[in-house]
Amino acid sequence: MTADSAERRHPRADALRHAVDVLQLCLLGQTRRGVLGYASSSTAAAGRRTRWKALPRAFARVWQPEAATAPASEWILTREGDGWALRRQGEELGAPAYFTTAVPVDDQNEAFDWAADVTPDANAKAIRYVGPPPA
Repeated sequence: MTADSAERRHPRADALRHAVDVLQLCLLGQTRRGVLGYASSSTAAAGRRTRWKALPRAFARVWQPEAATAPASEWILTREGDGWALRRQGEELGAPAYFTTAVPVDDQNEAFDWAADVTPDANAKAIRYVGPPPA
């Protein structure tokens, strides 16, 4: 889990990248480097037909991209004293909603795992770290 994604792309750019990936898969039978692939049917011929059927839908998303949804639950993770504190976004000055000393203060990844476990489930959840960069 990363602290905060500084790489926020536009939904239309993501849709265009996806459409180009599908087109490349249809024409060349392979994806670009870094793309794992797409689900295909049991037979090769049926898989090719399925890929070509997905192409119009992929290009339609370029003109009408899916709206980006804001996280339903936003949390701020901070290193405090000998432990980790977790507060709701906007309530940074109050007492933490969750606090633990069970996670080492030098293990930011484990702190994010702990934060994801203790916060209530939501359709979308964002956890951001605020503080000095890890050593």
